[in-house]
Amino acid sequence: NGVVVGETSLTAQALLDRIEMEIRQAIYDLRPPILGSAGLIPAIKGLCTEFQTLTGLPCLYRVTGDPLRLPAEVEVAVYRIVQQALHNVEAHARAGTARVCLRFHAEGLHVVIKDDGRGFHYPDIPANNSRSLGLIGMQERAQSIGGNLSVETSPGSGTRIILELPVG
Repeated sequence: NGVVVGETSLTAQALLDRIEMEIRQAIYDLRPPILGSAGLIPAIKGLCTEFQTLTGLPCLYRVTGDPLRLPAEVEVAVYRIVQQALHNVEAHARAGTARVCLRFHAEGLHVVIKDDGRGFHYPDIPANNSRSLGLIGMQERAQSIGGNLSVETSPGSGTRIILELPVG
């Protein structure tokens, strides 16, 4: 019996360690630490660098205008939209390059994530298709922060995800 209790104790501890790790990961996923410490621009640049490292595809990054810090929930939403768009490029586009452009202007923020991949016929994707879940999530995130997300694509012409976000 003593051995069984000892094994149970070890198993319980391993389970608790795993739960703690998963909770930490969930918290990290909610608000990446770099957003709090460095802000949106370094966080997006990090996404582009990570994308390039993981996929081997060039990911060009550009910021124009006068950058400003945005409310935390807005920065998280923008970060997650860019992250999902780059994930879609990796998973579906068969692209040679990706680009992420942030343009700060008097009325707000304009974000474009573009690839030179195969594109698709956007209206043909049903809402219950697993491929559309990422697009739906990006649109919901954009709406939740008062933004508008649009998709420009057609077969053979790549894809542009455009986020327009009024600020102020």
